[in-house]
Amino acid sequence: MIVMKKSLKNLTSEEAFESIPEVISVLLKLKDSFLIREAMNYLHGLYRIADTKKHPCLEKI
Repeated sequence: MIVMKKSLKNLTSEEAFESIPEVISVLLKLKDSFLIREAMNYLHGLYRIADTKKHPCLEKI
């Protein structure tokens, strides 16, 4: 997962917003509870930095 290698503090709001679909895609494939929790925390951080309630995956529908 390329996105999660970047530190959250180095992301712009646009980068964070654009990263959300990739993180969700990876999250849905995870089986390990620790990794799921870590991905959820990262996703929460992305939404906080993106400062949005929109969901980029749903905008494509």
